[in-house]
Amino acid sequence: MFSTATMFAQQQTASAQQTRVTSSHLQRKHLSPEEIAKVRTSRLDKVVSLQADQKDKVYAIYLKEAQAAKDRAARNDEARNEIKSVLNEEQNTRLTEYQKERMDKMRQRLRNAPKDHMMNATPVTPDK
Repeated sequence: MFSTATMFAQQQTASAQQTRVTSSHLQRKHLSPEEIAKVRTSRLDKVVSLQADQKDKVYAIYLKEAQAAKDRAARNDEARNEIKSVLNEEQNTRLTEYQKERMDKMRQRLRNAPKDHMMNATPVTPDK
């Protein structure tokens, strides 16, 4: 019986991991800031049951954040390209290898990190 419960919990965790979508994942899918804000607002609404005026305010906050993130990403890309233009071919190769190693380490840390508790939260329904 214990092993069945353990297996069930593992399946739920795996399912939550598969459906978990973070803001950075949304940006990588090349969604517009408006689409990102809509998805994030909807996700929060499912957890805390936002009222209409709250949805509008939360959407505006998420939209502002998503637009700033897009601007930051563009500035970072521009800076990377400028740096690459300064480096010679060997240095660029070493830089690319270093960046790949850092990305691999980050992915490993993310795999081993505690999972987001919000994904398993039960939405709160207002009293009627």
